[in-house]
Amino acid sequence: MPIVYCCSRCGVEGTSGDELDGKTITCGACGSHIALNVAQASRAQVRQSQSSVSTVWKVLGVLAAITLAGFAFLVFVVGPQVRKSARHATCTNNLKIVALGMLNYEVVYGTLPPAYTVDKQGNPLHSWRTLILPYIEQQDVYDRIRLNEPWDSPHNAQIAEIPIVFFDCPSSTEDPTKTNYMVFVGERTPFPPRGQQTSTHDLRAAGQTILVFEAAENCNWMEPKEADHGKRLTFSKRHGEEPVVVFCDFGANKKGLSAEELGKRIEVK
Repeated sequence: MPIVYCCSRCGVEGTSGDELDGKTITCGACGSHIALNVAQASRAQVRQSQSSVSTVWKVLGVLAAITLAGFAFLVFVVGPQVRKSARHATCTNNLKIVALGMLNYEVVYGTLPPAYTVDKQGNPLHSWRTLILPYIEQQDVYDRIRLNEPWDSPHNAQIAEIPIVFFDCPSSTEDPTKTNYMVFVGERTPFPPRGQQTSTHDLRAAGQTILVFEAAENCNWMEPKEADHGKRLTFSKRHGEEPVVVFCDFGANKKGLSAEELGKRIEVK
């Protein structure tokens, strides 16, 4: 077994054959005398080996800590942000599908749906959401509704308990039969009061006027809530300070307009 030695004076290391065990040699670098001993050299090698293993484990420990920190960052910091962005995108897509349903209604009837239907006495019966059901793949639900009865009549109240996925924001923790998707009702909005309707020409001229939006208030999807609130509805802050809206030109709030800025786009100019 080769004897590994180290000069105590100059630090030069070297090896010699085990036939020199117990003898003294001269350091070739500084001339100092070095006593060779196989047992001591073996222990030194073992200590060196143990030190190397310890260093490896320390490095592995540091790498493991870095990996765990990175994983925690992804789970607790990046993950929630990704999920939040995904819910925001889904909410916007839901509103676009709703807007598309309105536009398809307009193609068939030449006008937008009224904000709500009324009976002979002018009492609200049904929301615009009910009227666009056939145009958002909900024909079977629509066919079961009695439009000549109020939305909450004994018969219609049963159907009102059916959740409509396109009326439900993915960030909502409310009853899935509730919706925050609303329209502004007013003389100069795309949805006049008293069940009147907006003509095709008026809609084309509306441009960046708000067509539909996510409100802070909610109601059952079949309820004609806008008949009571009109322009007093407020924007939801569920996704931060940039409300989710779709304009009459079918564009979304890509510029990140604030509620105050969007408030200027409620009425057709």
